[in-house]
Amino acid sequence: MTSFHQLPAVLNNSNMFNQSQTDYLLQAVAESTLNLLIVEDMSEDIELMVLSLESGGVNFTYDTAQTAAECKKLLENCKYDAVLSDYRLPGFNGLEVLLLMQELQQEIPFILVTGSLGEEAAVECIKAGMTDYVLKGRLFRLPTVLERSIQEFKMRRQQQEAIAQIQRQATREAIVNRIVQAMRETLVLDEVLQTTADQLHEALEISGCAILQPDPQGPDRSSLHQQSCHS
Repeated sequence: MTSFHQLPAVLNNSNMFNQSQTDYLLQAVAESTLNLLIVEDMSEDIELMVLSLESGGVNFTYDTAQTAAECKKLLENCKYDAVLSDYRLPGFNGLEVLLLMQELQQEIPFILVTGSLGEEAAVECIKAGMTDYVLKGRLFRLPTVLERSIQEFKMRRQQQEAIAQIQRQATREAIVNRIVQAMRETLVLDEVLQTTADQLHEALEISGCAILQPDPQGPDRSSLHQQSCHS
């Protein structure tokens, strides 16, 4: 079983970003103003977290939540760049905060800031998707951990967007290839248009389409060809 002292290695296994990317994104994070949600019931601990972030040069604003209801309301109504949460809270815990974020589709870093964390709780949080953790006795690490977590999430989103764009391009190319193949197999215009409609139906999940065709009687005239999709 993973011990609490092995958490940094476990959490950093997926970090594949090179140093130049990391330095660039850390600088970008430092120059922006972050909006944070701090889930903590001890005002003294909130003050210490704020002091640590300010001392580390982090530009930020923040809201605080002490109860599960307050946390849910803020997550539903506000946009945050990251959540900092204690593990042991009145009537709930940090793992429940993380699960609530996922339920509300808040895809942002979740960092535990806790005095201690048992081995079983640590493993549960890792499996649930905890980004990182900081012990309250080592709050000087908080600015670095926060900035690194945010830049890793930004890189991940950029990678996901790039993959999605590649997939969209591949889909478009596949549609074009099938239409070209249909044109090679038949000279009947209606059959080619039907193939076009069917491919659009499959790729875009549409119920019908209208295809605008040039009119041979004049360059400024066109005719509308409506084609239903085969289900």
